Amino acid sequence: MIDATSLPVIVQTLKEPLCARYIEGKRFPFLFQDKKLEEIGKSFGCQAQKVLPSIRYFVTIKTLWFDKQIQKFINKHPDGIVLNIGCGMDSRYFRLNNTRKIIWYDIDLPETIKIKSSFIKETASYILVGKSILDDSWTEQIVKNKPTLCIAETVLMYFPEEEVKWILQLLHKKFPEGELLIDVVDTFVVKHSAENPQLKSVGLSFLWGIKESSTITRWVKGLQILKEWRMRDIIRIYSLQSFFYALFVYLGDKNKTRIVHFKFT
Repeated sequence: MIDATSLPVIVQTLKEPLCARYIEGKRFPFLFQDKKLEEIGKSFGCQAQKVLPSIRYFVTIKTLWFDKQIQKFINKHPDGIVLNIGCGMDSRYFRLNNTRKIIWYDIDLPETIKIKSSFIKETASYILVGKSILDDSWTEQIVKNKPTLCIAETVLMYFPEEEVKWILQLLHKKFPEGELLIDVVDTFVVKHSAENPQLKSVGLSFLWGIKESSTITRWVKGLQILKEWRMRDIIRIYSLQSFFYALFVYLGDKNKTRIVHFKFT
């Protein structure tokens, strides 16, 4: 079994969302048709991991929504490129219906990719890149001149604002006709993130948040918002029981998390 506590602090944050998806996937097998999720989750001891129900639900619903939007891109651009930035132990490549024509890059720190490569082997259409997103040399490994979707789920809030700006400007420069799918949190969440039990346990806090998604379009000229979803609205779609919906609406408002789809022009 992999001991997450032996990993660098920032890498340790991958375990809770992994276990949240694993636990909910075991409870509701129809959510994730993903054998890799089960294999990796077991290796991290997720079957014995305690994750608060509210966190499990929140992570699972956000993951499902990302999956849905990525699948739309794949359906529209079956020979395109997907860049999964800060991929962690995410295995969505194997559960999305991509007919293996898409070229998919999982990008994360070398320590993370080293672990991931023990579970998942590279192919011509699935490529692992073990570099920091702040090391722009990683972009040299990416096939260019194809429709490209850059995704960053629960990633950018760990970077200070100036680095977030740099990352977004880099993506626009290198993939000028691409798309971007990210989640963002409110500045209120950043201010109180040190109170988050998971972050507190590893000595981390969120560093970046914004009040309005339009802030990003002022940082990067040519960045256009295609669609924006509040988590409370996404939660309403997936919540069938009124109790859970009330809980999720509360959490959605409290976290003020949004998923935003941009286009580079």
